[in-house]
Parts: sequence; structure tokens; C-alpha cells
Amino acid sequence: MLDQAIKTQLTTHLDTLTQAVELVLYQNDSKLSGQLKTFACEVSGLSRFITVSGTLLTEGKPRLAFRVESGRELVAFAGVSFGYEFTSFVLALLYAGGHPISLSDEERVAIDRLQTPLALEPFVSLSCQNCPGVVQMINKIAFQSRCCASSEGR
Repeated sequence: MLDQAIKTQLTTHLDTLTQAVELVLYQNDSKLSGQLKTFACEVSGLSRFITVSGTLLTEGKPRLAFRVESGRELVAFAGVSFGYEFTSFVLALLYAGGHPISLSDEERVAIDRLQTPLALEPFVSLSCQNCPGVVQMINKIAFQSRCCASSEGR
């Protein structure tokens, strides 16, 4: 699924992980579930900090969630993340694994002010030029904030 050049590049980034990340597959018997499993297994094979587990779905669409050491699932991606969503996936994986989140002082203050539990579920379009930035900011909020229950990119 991932070509060797991407794996080599990704391995370099994943070498910066300092915390365990569990990729949790929510699967059914669809082709998409098989693709997600292949994708997750390839990614987990690139770092000792990444493991894969699975849960069978009785309803809903297949997705891949990030579970951090606290046991919380902070971000989930529905579908296999390719194209510009691959960058969002990689950044979320790095944040989950302890990589510092790049935020301006203004963004950090705004996130720290969040008090109400949030469950953000962005939907994206492949032709949208703003979607990658929105998904990445929501992921930053999820990993920086203590109030976010989850964030699911689609």
C-alpha cells in the first residue's frame, strides 16, 4: 500500500515518537476494512511505539482511531488516508506519540480556554483547499486540549 520511498520518509519521522500509540481498527466485512487493516499494519511496522488492535463494528463505517497512553481515543480517520489527508494522518500520529504540537501563543490560549467537552467530526472534500488546514487544527485541539472527547476526519 505504501511505497518504499514513503516508508523510508515516514520511518524518519516516526523515530521521533516518545510515547506508545495504539491504532484501533473499527472494522466490518467491507473492502475498506481490509484496506484500513493493511494500512495500519504497514504503519505500525515502522515504529516500535505503534501497535494495532481491532474491534468489530455492528454499525457505522470503518475507521482508524488513535488511542494514547491515557487510554483515550482522541482522533479517528474514516477511510484510508492518502493524498493531503496522509499529511494530516502523519501529523496526528506524531502528536499522539509525544511530538510537540506547533501552536502560536494565541492558539494555545484559545485551546486552553475550552471548557465544554467537544466531539468534533469534520467532513472533507478532496477539492477543498481549506480542508487540510481545518483537519490539522482540529487534531491539534484534540491533542492539546483536555476537553475534547474525539475528533474524526472523513
